[in-house]
Amino acid sequence: MKRRQFVASVIAGGIAVPAFGDDQNRGHQHQRVEGRLANAVVSFGAWGRTPPFDRLTPAGSPLGQNDRNQNVHQLMPFETKVKVNGFVSFIISGAHNVQIFAPGTSFEQLRSMNPIPTLPIGPGIVDIPTNRIYRGLDPIALGPVQDRIETVQFQMPGRHLVICGLLPHFLDNMHGFVRVVGNDDD
Repeated sequence: MKRRQFVASVIAGGIAVPAFGDDQNRGHQHQRVEGRLANAVVSFGAWGRTPPFDRLTPAGSPLGQNDRNQNVHQLMPFETKVKVNGFVSFIISGAHNVQIFAPGTSFEQLRSMNPIPTLPIGPGIVDIPTNRIYRGLDPIALGPVQDRIETVQFQMPGRHLVICGLLPHFLDNMHGFVRVVGNDDD
């Protein structure tokens, strides 16, 4: 046992615990992803199409300034690009469900599968596991505050389809693409 491991073991009350400075990754990836295509940002919906828009006003108030339907159901930009092992931070405004599919999957293919929502109540979330590589949080389960950021790593080159899995938004064609290029394709 090395000295630093012994010290960590003594501090932990006699249990052999590796010190923080050892060389083990403990199952985590720590390789650096750098350069201009290491990270991209995609707005997944946006608030306030028609002013005035006041999110502090209670929904359904006589002022009518907090209409949850004033959400732009688009991905902006429609297509973004990162390098292999790069990340996309989806800035999600409102009730949306990020789903990502492997290269070669088209939006038309998914639409032809007649998706059945997973929830018996509410608008439902599309459940098409074919070629799906990521499905994000259920916005309905989050309650009234649904804005958030979900950051996803892309390890496979190609053009990935990204959809909103909330059934009404899916049926309204809310989708976009993430193009993943080789590290030398900057």
